[in-house]
Amino acid sequence: MSSIHNLPSDYIEDITLVESHSTSLKSCDLLSCYNKFLTFYKLSLISSNQTIKSFLHYLKSFKLPITLTFSYNSILKETHIYTPDNLNLLKNHNFIKPNQLYQYYDILLKSTNYDSQSSDSTHTQNSSHQLKVYSLNSNGLANTKQKLIHDFIIKNNIDILGLSETHLSLKNAKLSLLSQKLNNYKNFWSSNKNSHRARVGLFIKNDLVKHIEKIMKFKGYLICIDFYFKDIQIRFLQIYFPTQEKKQLKTEVYNKILELIKETKHKLILMGDFNSVSNPSIDRFLAKKSRTPENDLLKFFKNNQFYDTYRLFHPQTKSYTYNHKGSQSRIDQIWTNIHITLLDFADIHSPTYLDSDHNIISLELTLIYF
Repeated sequence: MSSIHNLPSDYIEDITLVESHSTSLKSCDLLSCYNKFLTFYKLSLISSNQTIKSFLHYLKSFKLPITLTFSYNSILKETHIYTPDNLNLLKNHNFIKPNQLYQYYDILLKSTNYDSQSSDSTHTQNSSHQLKVYSLNSNGLANTKQKLIHDFIIKNNIDILGLSETHLSLKNAKLSLLSQKLNNYKNFWSSNKNSHRARVGLFIKNDLVKHIEKIMKFKGYLICIDFYFKDIQIRFLQIYFPTQEKKQLKTEVYNKILELIKETKHKLILMGDFNSVSNPSIDRFLAKKSRTPENDLLKFFKNNQFYDTYRLFHPQTKSYTYNHKGSQSRIDQIWTNIHITLLDFADIHSPTYLDSDHNIISLELTLIYF
């Protein structure tokens, strides 16, 4: 996915639109994917044919904080833009990765097979889907904060959200505003009776719940859920890794994570607050000279072919997830050993106004799971 605020301006600044914003409905192709997109957001429709490039230029005038998803059909040489309520991949299409979008700027937004796709129930049952996975150290879950997180989940159509440091008991977590209001999600929690620290949770969309095989928890520091999808099995771990001074607890959590990694043949996604960075020279401010991961778990990831997903898409970007008293670091991360061709994008969302000293992080990947 791409944000219209993060696209290179030099690619779109020289475009002149053929039609004005006040185009009449009679002159518009209401079935075109770009006008369906504009209708979804209640924006003025367009009568002229659009390329990705011209359409992005048009959208920039509205200055909307929206995320865009495009795909390409190499047979028909056409592209498609999706609405947030329907992200099912069209037949013979492939999602376009954000860092490759400029390569498709001059191709028409046409998607002639859009309507047949929406009515083809057989294909829908076997279609690809872009899975949106997010994680946040919420640093507590006061009701005002829960409302902000609730709105963020709905607005971004998140499939799986992991939370760290909720500080909620199991009872309070189940009775929380988030648990009660997110009717389209199933919630899972790991709590520790002996401490209000840590405590993690996962919110999973109802249409994914049927794919759950197994759920495991450990002392409020991690929750692990196995999913069985059509072409891939994935073990998700939401983690809060103890801070440096808690040596015994760190060892226990580290050993449990390694056990959960080594005992399964599932692919893995491990996300959360690791209280360490993988490369202090670019993951901390002020930067350190060292490029060595700061704890044994991150060293294990790097030595065993796991991807730091943010670094796949932002190799040298200095962006941080944690801010405290002038110190900044990227201690919140998402790691995976899923093949790189299935990974669409990863990002740090800053600022998100979620009333936490951490920024939310995300990974988008393409799976077949219907």
